[in-house]
Parts: sequence; structure tokens; C-alpha cells
Amino acid sequence: MENTDWAYLAGMIDGEGCITVRRREKPATAGDRKRGVSYSLRVSIGGEVNHLTQLCADTTLGSVWIRKREGQRHLAEWSIGSYESKILLLEVLPYLRLKKSQAQVGLAMPQARSRWDATPELRQEQEQCRLTIQELNRLGRGKKEAQ
Repeated sequence: MENTDWAYLAGMIDGEGCITVRRREKPATAGDRKRGVSYSLRVSIGGEVNHLTQLCADTTLGSVWIRKREGQRHLAEWSIGSYESKILLLEVLPYLRLKKSQAQVGLAMPQARSRWDATPELRQEQEQCRLTIQELNRLGRGKKEAQ
């Protein structure tokens, strides 16, 4: 993709997108005692079905979910998670304006190679990144920091 394409995607993320850190808790099982909390970076963009489907195909990142409601036009959500979201954010970071702070925090979030390598300190750092992005996403916070 060209630089102009990445700049266009940055505008979509700033306007119709959301950068979050997802926290999941899975209960430990008898054979898998290391299950528990995990964190992953996620970028979501909402919009028109055909447009987002084409962008998803062009970047080969993430997947598109179509929300169908009777009597209404269909809307789509393009969801890019985990490693793919880091690829996307690294490409669009120079062009982001409103959500640059969230992207920088998300990209700086430490990751364990596997759940067996996750220490309590690492999980604490990941939780702090999640809370920071959550605070930046609150109404108007990202706008103030970007300017």
C-alpha cells in the first residue's frame, strides 16, 4: 500500500475507529493451570459494508463483521486484533492526529511470548496500558493530547 493509503486509514481510525486493549479472563482448568488474564491490542473501524470489506481485502488485516438489522441498512465493523493491530498502527502512526496517544500506548504495551512467560509484573504493566488507553478514549481526552 502507498503512503496515501495509510494516511487515509489513519483518518478513518481518527474519525470512525477505536483503539483499545482487550482484557480476557479464562478460568484455570485441571490440565492447564497457567490460564487466566490475557491482554491484546485491538483496532476497530465502523462504516459501510462494501467500503470496509474492500479495505480489509487491500490490507489483508483483520476481518469484517456485518451487523444486519431488519428495516435498516447494514453496517460493518472492521476488527483488527493482536499482532495485526500492531502492524496497522505502526504504518498509520505518523498520520494519526486524534488517536496518536492511544496508538503509542498500545504499541508500547509489553507482550509475553506465551502465557507461560507472563509474570505478575508484566500483567500489571499490561493492565496499566489498558487503563491508560481507556482513560484517553473517554470523551475528548484523545483530542486534547493530540493538539
